[in-house]
Amino acid sequence: MIQIYSPPKSKNQAWKSRSLDKITKIVVHHSAKSFSYGSRSATLREIDRIAKAHQRRNWGDGAKAPTIAYHFVIDRIGRIFRVNELSSITWHAREANPYSVGVLALGDYEMQKPTILTRRAIWRLMKEVGIFLGLGVDCWTWHDAAQKVGTRCCGRNLIQLIKRLQEI
Repeated sequence: MIQIYSPPKSKNQAWKSRSLDKITKIVVHHSAKSFSYGSRSATLREIDRIAKAHQRRNWGDGAKAPTIAYHFVIDRIGRIFRVNELSSITWHAREANPYSVGVLALGDYEMQKPTILTRRAIWRLMKEVGIFLGLGVDCWTWHDAAQKVGTRCCGRNLIQLIKRLQEI
């Protein structure tokens, strides 16, 4: 089940919109911060913390994000939260933003391995979002591959998982 959650939003800013038929990619990220199993409230606090950090960050020319810059967040026990409308163009992968959906997996997947619950949640999201948007698993990628700026996002362990899921 995908839960809907609205993290703190700026009153003065909003994401630009797009039609859903413009979406051709799903870009996976990790928070690059160790995140362990926790309660729903711990996950929501982490989402809020990231949203506030995105609101404080200068995204270029003084631009500030209205809220968290992803569409979905997955925690380590497999909960999936939709945190922005799919029609919103969020700022998660520069030039890929206009045609992509951002998925954040909480954890440092350079160091941590995805739990079985995280793996199942990603697979479930691949199927559900894929059906809704008419996209196959080949449309899923990771931050570094989408943005091509040499980041280590979404971590080697999550990249391996995405590659394996695309082979199913």
